[in-house]
Amino acid sequence: MQAVEGAILTLGLNQSIPSQTTDENGRARIYLTSSEWQVHVQARSFASFQQTVDLSDGREKDIRVELVPAGSIFGRITDEKGREVPASVRDLRVSRGVKFVHTNRGRAR
Repeated sequence: MQAVEGAILTLGLNQSIPSQTTDENGRARIYLTSSEWQVHVQARSFASFQQTVDLSDGREKDIRVELVPAGSIFGRITDEKGREVPASVRDLRVSRGVKFVHTNRGRAR
């Protein structure tokens, strides 16, 4: 796995803790109080990542984040006869290789 330099780590909606950026080794260090924190990681060309980290025991934690490359999907929605369906896509989900598109006119597959 390759380290991601320049990924941005933020902590939930807590604006009082500044974001940190990963170094050339893909590492960043944030000093926090003992509590539970939502860690958000974003990097260019990767899907964002979120994880809850429990620091209530007061110990230092080293978390490993594996970012997944992001992608784009383009296409058109057609009915069973191949005619284009004029609709706006609201949601696209892939589950076990089957693609489901939810539009303002219902569900297509």
